[in-house]
Amino acid sequence: MKTWARMAFAAALGLMASSCTRDEAAARRALADDLVLKQEYRRAEELYSAVLVDLEARGDAPPQDRIAILKRIAELNGKTLGRPREAIKYYRRLADAAPNSPEGRDAQANIAWILYNDLRNYEEAVQSYNILIKRSPADPNLPEYRWNLINAWFKLRNYGQVLLEAKSFADAYPQHERAPQALLLMSDALALQNRRREAIATLNSLLEMYPSSPLRSQVLLDRGGLYEQEGNHDQAMRDYMDALRIHSNPESVKVKIATLEKTIKAKTEDPPSALRPRANIPVQGAVSPATRARRAVPR
Repeated sequence: MKTWARMAFAAALGLMASSCTRDEAAARRALADDLVLKQEYRRAEELYSAVLVDLEARGDAPPQDRIAILKRIAELNGKTLGRPREAIKYYRRLADAAPNSPEGRDAQANIAWILYNDLRNYEEAVQSYNILIKRSPADPNLPEYRWNLINAWFKLRNYGQVLLEAKSFADAYPQHERAPQALLLMSDALALQNRRREAIATLNSLLEMYPSSPLRSQVLLDRGGLYEQEGNHDQAMRDYMDALRIHSNPESVKVKIATLEKTIKAKTEDPPSALRPRANIPVQGAVSPATRARRAVPR
């Protein structure tokens, strides 16, 4: 940082020891904004934090000023400084300060996303998304919040809840781009519970409802795999061949086809035990050729 900038930053922080007017606070916020542009993120965060302390100490500070600073500190920690836990701390303060405002809802959405994506704390992510969904029934981002909630349940391996939430999503938003994905996730949840026939039925519904879905090749592969597990090799092969024609990675489909062909060949060459020719195992009471020969020799 240049010498003049260091001096300005030190002076700004020094003034924090005493309360300042709204204009002075605005000047300090402007200085912090300038530090962000210069990519002096840690110094900017320190200055924003000092401004926040001053705003909270004043009794006449407009709530919107405090909300704006909380948002800037949270964004700096979450998006730039890589400190998700610190970001959550400030987002929570913002959500508590203005729970019904757009800023408060955005803060709650960011808390849920950081818990899910950055910290992978799926249990708390579920709680945060449930709070967000209840607070935001008219939010245009509501389908995305519900979709993330479904995935958080899936990460927790709570497949029963996945089925409930995914079906509710598909019923509520049949035209949404995520609706086919919700059905696909339902199929996965059913398959993981060894409910393969229900999983196949779900995939059948997906193909009927969304015949032009970009997921079609994946659906055919998944259904083929389920048919293969069920022992229906003919239908499995048909699904694999259909997938091969439209899949973006045909080599991966060819691997499945080759594996299934080996399975079919092995079954053809190794028939069930009931159909195999009997080995030369002596039958109780029967006489072996060697014994017959010995008995035929005169004594």
